[in-house]
Amino acid sequence: ELVRHLLATSGIDVNTVNDSGYTALMVAAESNDTELVRQLLAAPSIDVNTVNDSGDTALMFAASEGHAEVVRQLLAFPGIDMYLKNDRGDSAWLQSDFINRQDIDLLFKQKLEAEVAAATSSLATSAADEAGDGDGESKSSMDGDGMIF
Repeated sequence: ELVRHLLATSGIDVNTVNDSGYTALMVAAESNDTELVRQLLAAPSIDVNTVNDSGDTALMFAASEGHAEVVRQLLAFPGIDMYLKNDRGDSAWLQSDFINRQDIDLLFKQKLEAEVAAATSSLATSAADEAGDGDGESKSSMDGDGMIF
């Protein structure tokens, strides 16, 4: 309730960091506080890709601690960058491998598959638009003999 009140207060920056560079989202993710993560993700100005002094993100904390539900929440957030690497060169996905959590690994694979599907769909739409005017018909014309000109 206190967090909801603070989030509703104008002038509160949900991306403020403490002395170690941790945001409230990082602390909530590391603590497996799914309700607080949900509330923070609802804040319009939330930056899910903020890094702390070591280059770690909220997603990295959740993945390295094995907090599958928080990982799921974060991966579902638009704009999350699951490819960021910390100062040691580790991504969140790699950190989940360190603790051998297949359920979390599956969440990253599903996110990757969704990104590939979206990119493929976008490329197909672009190719169709280049081939025609978007109505599914070619821009080419045929003369009376069936020749394209």
